[in-house]
Amino acid sequence: AASDVYKRQVGGHAKTAINTISALNDGVMKIVHWIMLVSPIGIFGLMAGRIGEEGGFAGFLPELVAVGKYSFTVLLGLGIHGVVVLPLILWLIGRRNPVAYVSGVATALLNAFSTASSSATLPLTMEGVESGNKISNRTSSFVLPLGATINMDGTALYEAVAAIFIAQVYGEELGFAKQLVIVLTATLAAIGAAGIPQAGLVTCLLYTSPSPRDGLL
Repeated sequence: AASDVYKRQVGGHAKTAINTISALNDGVMKIVHWIMLVSPIGIFGLMAGRIGEEGGFAGFLPELVAVGKYSFTVLLGLGIHGVVVLPLILWLIGRRNPVAYVSGVATALLNAFSTASSSATLPLTMEGVESGNKISNRTSSFVLPLGATINMDGTALYEAVAAIFIAQVYGEELGFAKQLVIVLTATLAAIGAAGIPQAGLVTCLLYTSPSPRDGLL
């Protein structure tokens, strides 16, 4: 284990350092666990307050319809990208059968769908491409860890759509130049996002949150 190697290199003082870091990690994880337990109550309160400000559910219904359109747009874009664009790239450039390739990484795809984490799925992805699709370890060990961090196409797509959706909600007109900036910013934000569940949500908030200077609050 890595901790055993560290102990041999540093000596007896390593045990104290390792125990301290482990205790801090356990504390942070417990805090996150508590937040996850109470977050549904907080979200319910926010939604209830917002519905009350709009005069009840009837006044809030148009906003729900708008959110539904946003969700449909994201799902449609993800579907086109995953079912059309990526298989075409694999077929035209990689010269591989998309159906056979997908069957070789089916376990990794299922795990990715359930965990929403590219990092957690990475071991299964490497196993699938090497054993199921006969890709060399030299290629997979370089491309897949790199792609799990910087190749978050879905994150970039939904962040760009989210920025445009928020602009429409506030009545902000977006020209071609502004839309291009949104696309580039979303791509860079996706590259910088961590490969953990909902990491893209944090980066999305960083550049879509309106400010008083913009006149949107």
